[in-house]
Amino acid sequence: MILSVRARLLSVGLAIIVFTLLAMTATHLQKDGGILHRLSFQQIRDIKQLDHLVETRPENAILHDKAKDLAQNIQTWGASCTLTMTRPVGLPLRLLAPNGLVQACQQSVQTAEAILQILDHQEPDGATGLPSDAGKSYSDADRLAPLITDFNRQINQIDSSVNILNSRLVIALTSLLWMSGLVTTLYSAWTALFIANRVGRLHASVQELARGEIDTRISSLDRSDEFGDFARTLDRFRQSAQQLKAAEMEALSASRSKSQFLAMMSHELRTPLNAIIGFADLIRVAKNNTEIETLRSYAGFIHESGLSLQELIDNLLDISKIEAGRYHLREERLYPGDVIRDVISLHQMKADAKSLAIIVKLPLEAVFLCAERRALRVILSNLLDNAIKFSPEKGSITISARYNETGYRIDIRDQGEGIPQQAQDLVFEPFKQLDDDLARKAAGTGTGLPLVRRLMHLHDGEAWLSSETGSETSPGLNQRGGTIATVLFPPQRLEFDPKTTSPSAVMSS
Repeated sequence: MILSVRARLLSVGLAIIVFTLLAMTATHLQKDGGILHRLSFQQIRDIKQLDHLVETRPENAILHDKAKDLAQNIQTWGASCTLTMTRPVGLPLRLLAPNGLVQACQQSVQTAEAILQILDHQEPDGATGLPSDAGKSYSDADRLAPLITDFNRQINQIDSSVNILNSRLVIALTSLLWMSGLVTTLYSAWTALFIANRVGRLHASVQELARGEIDTRISSLDRSDEFGDFARTLDRFRQSAQQLKAAEMEALSASRSKSQFLAMMSHELRTPLNAIIGFADLIRVAKNNTEIETLRSYAGFIHESGLSLQELIDNLLDISKIEAGRYHLREERLYPGDVIRDVISLHQMKADAKSLAIIVKLPLEAVFLCAERRALRVILSNLLDNAIKFSPEKGSITISARYNETGYRIDIRDQGEGIPQQAQDLVFEPFKQLDDDLARKAAGTGTGLPLVRRLMHLHDGEAWLSSETGSETSPGLNQRGGTIATVLFPPQRLEFDPKTTSPSAVMSS
């Protein structure tokens, strides 16, 4: 059980209060012990005087009255002693007193009463100071002698017991005060050290946070007291600082990405625009005798550059619509092989320019997809365009499709240099490109792969990349390694027609 700080401080206060009460009790008991000692001293003094009067046997009335006063005083002292010992607050005295002290006090009272009874029966002659019957003058004095002897014995016993009691009181109270004071001091010191230690740890954590060390570990998080509450509050502040730091880093990264995107976008826009402007200017200044084929080639370059611009702008618009939630799929039942062949025909000239062979492997059974034709064409076009860009000349690109219980999967494999594993997810972020030389060997704005993944997510599918180097190639890749771009449609989007066979299970170009 973990005590709270309030409970610890309260316990220290209670310990001090208990120590104070013990000190007050000790003072009171010491006072009672002093009273008993004074009473016993007065009893001894008075009994000696009474004994002296009885031995001299004075017949004077004044001496007679003095003897009675002494006996009454002794009776009063005995009653006070008995009261001091028998009252409820006298319990510590009774526990420490020798056996018989209370009984001796009570017996002294009884003996004093007996002496007073004897003295009351002796009436001296007040006029002459002689008794009325000289033959009987103090005839009962002998009866007082044994009482005085018992009285002496009782008073001596009381005095001895009181002395022992006072000695025991001094020892007991001194020990009690020392022990309680020591316990109170040690407990107070331990509590102060505990609080100082916890406060010091939390202060160190605060200092580390003030220096910006937001990854520091806050101590006392597992405690259930006020230190634990403060530590958890401090840890929430640390987590908030971490989140703010992460948000700041993300904002800086986004700013750098946008700056990089603007730079790449400027380059990507400038390249086709320069081509369009340049070839258009050639057409504008062409002489009348310029061959028509030359002009057509110029127009072809202009058209191709325009298509590149259109593709770039379409990608940006599609990403913007998807991010804003305004892209709505127009789904239909389609055969993926038809879309694959259409995409290949669009990129055939680029592949031929690098002497690349495109190999297509489709399942024998006709499997239909419920998807948007334009979106699938954009997905495959971006993946095939990347494969052509990063494939070495006179290499090959393999497009394979298959289906199983996980869904319909399309792989596009090239024989390029591959992508580092830590960057295979990075390239799917908008406006992100690798910063090494590989990323700069081919043009690109970093919008194609992000659009692919977002369009696949709209189809409840996935898109990812995997790369191998030459020594770690998987079946189907040559020893130069390469990258595999994969898209996977979920099984609920598949429709089977067992009576129909794929128009072209294997095709190469």
